[in-house]
Amino acid sequence: MWVLKTKKDFFRGLNPTCSMSYVALLAGEGMLPQRVLEGMKKEGHKVLLLAVKGDTDPSLLQSADSFSWLYPTQLGKAIKLCQKWGVQEIVFAGRVHHKKIYNLPWLRADWQSIKLWLSFKDRRADTMLKGVCDLFGKKGIAVAPLKKYLGPYIVRQDVPSRQLTPQEKEDVLLGVRMAKELGRLDIGQTVAVKKGAIVAVEAMEGTDACIERAALLAGRDLVIVKMAKPHQDERFDLPVIGRNTIDKLIKVKAKVLALQGGSTIVVDPEVYAIIAQHSIALVLLEEA
Repeated sequence: MWVLKTKKDFFRGLNPTCSMSYVALLAGEGMLPQRVLEGMKKEGHKVLLLAVKGDTDPSLLQSADSFSWLYPTQLGKAIKLCQKWGVQEIVFAGRVHHKKIYNLPWLRADWQSIKLWLSFKDRRADTMLKGVCDLFGKKGIAVAPLKKYLGPYIVRQDVPSRQLTPQEKEDVLLGVRMAKELGRLDIGQTVAVKKGAIVAVEAMEGTDACIERAALLAGRDLVIVKMAKPHQDERFDLPVIGRNTIDKLIKVKAKVLALQGGSTIVVDPEVYAIIAQHSIALVLLEEA
């Protein structure tokens, strides 16, 4: 005989073959997984959290109905857990640093991960993430669009902003052209421009490091453009803006932030007011 003390204990300890509606969240770092989990809960789902060692915030575990830690090379384990709990839908949210592909914990790897890795024709983000999505799909677990549970956090269309100068307008247009090309080549999403010159483009280092590098090269008054890829796969890698990026813009005294409307996720709604306080013009670009 055994006794369960709380309702949460019941759902954690219950035989997972029950009829509860579970979805899964494969969570990397940052606030984005928390926002997705909140959205899943609001829609009445039970959440199986697949937490990535070294990336997922441990505080997220207390909000999940069931969870398991795993390494990035344990995709087979993730799939088995989803099947165990009857999961038919999973969301990938949060960053797993690209540099980790050069230092993966292969001693912890399972056969599904090894087979997938050996099948990649290159190590670009799109190649690998699409491969992971296809692997889950073949096992009957659909990877849902990232925006599905993030409605309140899609970049707002009604935020007032100051008018751009003619030079800033030209710089935004130049940044958009370059960002689209970067996305087409699956290199990055962010471009820094100043007075008609491309100062820096994002690669594997990420948005914040790109902004820092641009400031070292060209100083203040940068125009920062961040866009989704042309024909973006909405299951992963959508543009995300959080408080850290805004703090970086303030630190380097950037003047313009141009984001893609309808596709960019703003995980900290308070950043709109912070941007306005520091006279950073917010520009919403049309969807690609």
